[in-house]
Amino acid sequence: MSRKKYVSLTSSVEKVLKSTHTKILFLREDATVLIQKDDNPKVGEYTVPNATADKIEKEIRDSAYNDIILNFLKQKNYTRESFQGRGFSLLLEAIFDTSDEDLKGLSEFITSKNDLILEGHMPSGNVAVLAKQKDFSDKMLANFFNLNELKDAGGSSVGPGEVLFAIIFKDVVNATDGGDLLVNNKRLEVKGNGGRFGQQQNRYPAYSPTLFVDVFIRDKNEQQKYISSIKLGRLAVALKNGYTVVTDKKAFTEYAIEKLNEIYANKQPLAQKYFNEQTFASLSEADINKQLFKLYADGYIKTDYIMVIDKKFNYVVVTKEQFIKLIDNNSVKTSGYFSFQNAFPSFELKNLAVAPGAEKE
Repeated sequence: MSRKKYVSLTSSVEKVLKSTHTKILFLREDATVLIQKDDNPKVGEYTVPNATADKIEKEIRDSAYNDIILNFLKQKNYTRESFQGRGFSLLLEAIFDTSDEDLKGLSEFITSKNDLILEGHMPSGNVAVLAKQKDFSDKMLANFFNLNELKDAGGSSVGPGEVLFAIIFKDVVNATDGGDLLVNNKRLEVKGNGGRFGQQQNRYPAYSPTLFVDVFIRDKNEQQKYISSIKLGRLAVALKNGYTVVTDKKAFTEYAIEKLNEIYANKQPLAQKYFNEQTFASLSEADINKQLFKLYADGYIKTDYIMVIDKKFNYVVVTKEQFIKLIDNNSVKTSGYFSFQNAFPSFELKNLAVAPGAEKE
């Protein structure tokens, strides 16, 4: 049974089921309703007969909240086609599984003059705090906080903070042609704090421990000696030790840079910005690891902005150049060392609530 509306049910609808002990939360398009018993906090799902569903839909067909909220989501480029599976329904449940007062508050926010512009709240802040300042209820924010199953049309995960971010800021909308969000037509990619650039680790290849020296060291025994010298397969150690054992330093440097470009820059000449003979000869393992992180970020970030957001909705929005500066001052670090088994580690921005170099909201 196809229904055009996703409807929020008011108290008058309860008469349809003739039960004073049941609160109807809302009706889905597939003629199921979410109900809650007064004496039981657990919400249940039940399929109702078509005739009953018709009565329920008729009762709320002209619901002002429903129209205002759905039209607003459409303006923000959030529709059923924006998500895989039940994604859009889950988003609607997060919004409509609240009280009439909560929906009224959201509707008033939508119809009022929203003055929240992202540029006035960069580089850091807390989107939940901003939402509460606009009278979003604790219940609605809790629903968004638990919204963890969304995937966009392309199959990428959509974080709960990402959707709330688009709802709160006047100049932010969902990107419909790839990417995450648009800010005044500039692209913003969203990463959870503790996430990684690109795909999950198990989708990336593992690399040979002789990657940087295979054209220089042919003898199997010498290769094994070199491999044994690389602590836990760390790339920084492999680069330093390779530079040490290979006689032709210039040739090694050029070859290593070529391989780094293959890994992190799709063979584009990018690693030259971060590596040279002096890098391999003088820098510590930790400093080479930092150079790898900057190359990793530089090669991956293609959007105008990158946003890192944590589970408490603290966020930092920066350009690629600003992100690389955060790496330089040790404000963002990888979860571990770059290695042949994990050349694309996750990363975490320390003290996200007050970003280094950013003013506190």
